[in-house]
Parts: sequence; structure tokens; C-alpha cells
Amino acid sequence: MKTRYLIILTLPFLLSCNTDDDGSDLIGNWTERSVFDGTPRSGASAFTIGDIGYMGTGYDGDDYLNDFWAYDMNGDFWSQKADFPGSGRSAAVGFAINNTGYIGSGYDGDIELGDFYVYNAANNSWDTIAPFAGTPRRGAIAFNSTDVGYVGTGFDGDNDKKDFWNLCPRVGPWFIFPE
Repeated sequence: MKTRYLIILTLPFLLSCNTDDDGSDLIGNWTERSVFDGTPRSGASAFTIGDIGYMGTGYDGDDYLNDFWAYDMNGDFWSQKADFPGSGRSAAVGFAINNTGYIGSGYDGDIELGDFYVYNAANNSWDTIAPFAGTPRRGAIAFNSTDVGYVGTGFDGDNDKKDFWNLCPRVGPWFIFPE
């Protein structure tokens, strides 16, 4: 009797594995899209506003970059945008709040950075905002909720960090999380 129940409970798991590789597009399969027009790089920063993915900064093996690009998901093409105004860097963070992009922190080859910038997609322009309130760092992570951006962890040149900060543009500068 126990064997019958074991077979009944196991059968759905065994049947759920699809080994059919006929090339059909299934949910979760990768599809090649437009080739990036910029310099190949590592450590880039990115955020998304609507159906446009934005990407910039990074390291190409020789130089720390500050160029900035947009990928139109519907049209499947890349276009270059206004350069990121800070120094070229890698391992920075990016996030978007209410149709506005943010990029900051990172590493310029000499020091960890804490400066932050806001991108206005409607007029393709950058402005400086309050610097990150934690220690300057690289390799942090960032994400957003509806109207708040979160930045935390990373490496400050001496220590791995475990703190988290949030930025709520309608309230003011950086706050340690939770506050």
C-alpha cells in the first residue's frame, strides 16, 4: 500500500520533466536578441524604465567606462544615450524609481566611490544627487519598490559590508534601513 502511494506521489514529478529539445520556444528558454552596439564589458550597471532597459559604466579590461545605452525591447535595438557624468567605473549599482533611473557607487580602478546620479529618460539628461550615505563601496546590490530604492552590502576597500540603505526621493536623502 505504501509503495502505491509513493508511486502516485512521485509520478507527477517524473512526468513534469520535459526532455523535448525540438527547438520550440518555451517559457524560460533564452532567445537571442539584438547584438549590443557598445564596447563589451564586465561590471556594468543597469535599470529598466517601462519597456526600455538602460545599461552603462563597466570595465572593458583596459578602461573604466562611463558610456550609457538603452535597449528598446519592442523594437529590438540599442541606442547610445548621454554619457554617465561620473568617472568611469565598474561594480556600481543601478535601480529605477517612478520612471527615473539611478546609478552610483562602484570602483574606478583606484578607490571605491559613493557618488550618485539620477537619469531623466524623457530628456536624456543626468543630475547629481546626494552621495550615498554609507561608506563608498563596490559590488553592492540594489533593488527598488514602487517609490524607494535600496542599496546595501558590497566591499568598501577594507571590509565586506552588511548594511542596507534606502533612498526615497520624495522624502529626502539616504536613510539606513530599517529606520
